[in-house]
This record gives sequence, C-alpha cells and structure tokens, in this order.
Amino acid sequence: MTGTRRAAGPARRLLLVAAVVVGATALLSSCTSAVGGPAATSEPRPHRSRAAAPRAPATGDGARQVPAVSLDPATLPTRPVEQALLAATLFDTEAGRRLLVVVDAATGEWVRPDVPEPVAQSVGVLPLLAPDGRSFVQTTWVTDHVEVEVVDLRTGSVRKVPVVLPDDCVVDSVAWAPDAQHLGVVTYCSTPNEYPTEPTGWVVVEEVAIGTGAFRLVEHVSDAVPVETYPSYSPDGKLFAYGIAHPSDSTDDDEVWASARVVGTRGGVDTHEWSMTHMVYGDPWRDAQTLLGWDENASVTGPDSHALLSVTGSKEQYGFDGATNLDGFVGGALVGEVPGLCPAALCTIDLDTHAVAPWLTLPDGVLPGSISPARALLGG
Repeated sequence: MTGTRRAAGPARRLLLVAAVVVGATALLSSCTSAVGGPAATSEPRPHRSRAAAPRAPATGDGARQVPAVSLDPATLPTRPVEQALLAATLFDTEAGRRLLVVVDAATGEWVRPDVPEPVAQSVGVLPLLAPDGRSFVQTTWVTDHVEVEVVDLRTGSVRKVPVVLPDDCVVDSVAWAPDAQHLGVVTYCSTPNEYPTEPTGWVVVEEVAIGTGAFRLVEHVSDAVPVETYPSYSPDGKLFAYGIAHPSDSTDDDEVWASARVVGTRGGVDTHEWSMTHMVYGDPWRDAQTLLGWDENASVTGPDSHALLSVTGSKEQYGFDGATNLDGFVGGALVGEVPGLCPAALCTIDLDTHAVAPWLTLPDGVLPGSISPARALLGG
C-alpha cells in the first residue's frame, strides 16, 4: 500500500509484503463498508538514499514554468485561489505542523490557500492536485472505512466520490485522469481471514467518474497486493502506472518485493511489470512513453538507484551521485534534493547534462514534502 518506504535487504522486503497482506486482510474483515484508502500520517517523509538522474532530455518545452524562488512560509499571504499551477506540502519542524502552499495560476505567486485549516491539513498529507489545478482528491478515514473525496481549491468544500465496492474490497489509492473528471482507483480485495485457511488477495483497477460513480474495469490481477502504489496516468491518459507485489512469488531466498506495473487504460497495449522497482513520488512521467522509478536491485547508496522505464518494457539504469529525495517532474523538469551540490531545499536536475540549479529555497527548520503539479497547466 502507499506509504511504505525503501527496505534494507530481502528479509525486510518479504516481511513488508507479509505485513501488508495481514494488515489489509484485517482491515477488510473489520469493515462493513468497502470504500477505503491509505492511512494518513502527520509525520514528514523520511529521507531516502542517494539516487541517480537520467541521461535523457527533459520534456515540456513551451509549457508554463514555475520559476526558482526563495520563500518563508511564515510571510506568505493567505487568500482564496481559484486555480493553482502546483501544490506542495512544507513541514515546519519547530512548530511541528504541516503547511499547504500553492502557486496561484493567476499571479504566479506562492500563497497559502484560504481554506479551513482541517481541510488544509488533510489535503496536505499527500496533495493530489487536479490536472486543471482547481481541486484536490483525498482519501479520508471515517469510522470503519475510507471515503474518496474531491476538495475545491477556492472554497475548501468537500464532496464525496460515490465509489461502491463489494465488502471484500477496500480502496488503496487514487490518481487523477487527465480530464480531471475521472479517477483511477486501485483497490485491494481479499477472502476472509478465517483460520486455518490462508486469505488470498487480488488487485482491481477501475476508472471512476467523479460525478456519478460510474466505473469501468481497467484490470484485475490475481494473487497480488498494492505496495508502494503511488498510482498515476501517463500524460496522454492511455496508460496507468502503480506499485504492486505478488506474495506467493516470495520465498526465504527470493528478493521479490515490489514491482512497478504499467497497464493500458483501454486495452490494446501490452502490460509491463518491473520487479524490484517502484515509482518515484510526485509525477513520475518524463513523457507519455517513459517514467522514472526506484531500482531496488541497485545499492541504496550507489549511483544507480533509479531507472527509466519505457512503456515498451525496457529499463535503463543511470547514475547521478548526490541526489536524495526526488519529487518527480514539474513541467518537464526533474525536481529533487541534491545536498552538497545545490544549496536549495529543492533543485532542478537537467536530465541531459546533470546540471543542478536552485528551485525552492526555504528557511532553516522548514522541509519540503510532496509536490503535485497541475499537468494541464504545466505540461510534461
């Protein structure tokens, strides 16, 4: 499920899969409703190991860009925002709180949206900004289940997405479709956990209309569980990527843990899965044919921790020593933390030359969290 982090060694990978299966099965057994999602966490994400940067040109030429900036969240104005170029979570470590900030599409300024604080806090766990920059999608725990909700950026109003599932299924995570009218929904289903019978699980991916709840099946994967899910559509909407694991493939001597999986949203495209690989956070798509992933087979401190995944099935490792957290693509530019080479909190990484440049500079005690671009406005 979304929210796990890189494990150190095969044993921990296998334990993680087992924990996910047991935990998810227990949740399903306790739910009377079948709408659910990843548990929210108020903790900043941990720093990840060194990563590489691709040796390929960036995309998004001509798209609207977000220029480099130095900002202090304490001085940012708070005002209503109709449309945002991107949303970001910042962590104020001294105050111990999460801050939701956006770039106003009308002015290009960084501001704090004037929405109720509980809404800002819930959305800020993992901002998922719509491609048109006008709303967020979130999953919220309610008693014994999780509801999928769309939050209006301007008003902070919340409306439920009518996702209806059988009692043996629970929503794991969601992603915006390019039209901002549909969601890709990754669901985990399981047979009851009744001793002595071992439960079996499967993954279902559906595309759901936000307004009506009408849905169509994208795929059904037997003997599977969503792990490091972080789902996303390709920019053209023809492909859907997410993280998955196959517990029965794992043995004491096997290093199979998580895989990145890409499937066609309307058929007619070969499905590909890369074992021991999962997507980076943020927008992993360099273009409609290539996405960026973590490579679990590489040394977590080495120069080949990442790979470019082609939708034709190939996988190209590359090296860029010094990067730590990578936050995906913003308007075609790769954004990440490059301590020692770039003094800013977040820097852009040129995918051709490996040159780095400051992009977001923050005061001491403020850390960057998740970045979510409005694809339709920024391109990429």
